[in-house]
Amino acid sequence: MHVISFKALREYAEIHADCREALIYWYKVASKAKWSNLVEVQEIFL
Repeated sequence: MHVISFKALREYAEIHADCREALIYWYKVASKAKWSNLVEVQEIFL
C-alpha cells in the first residue's frame, strides 16, 4: 500500500528544504518496514 509517493515527498522537500533529509530517512524506513500495528511504528519514531 502506497499512502505517500516518493514524488510527493520530493516535491514537498523542494519547497521546504530544511526537512529534506528527514523525509528521505522516513521514506526509506517506512518503505522497508512490515509493521502490523501502531505500537511498532511508535517504537521506531518516538
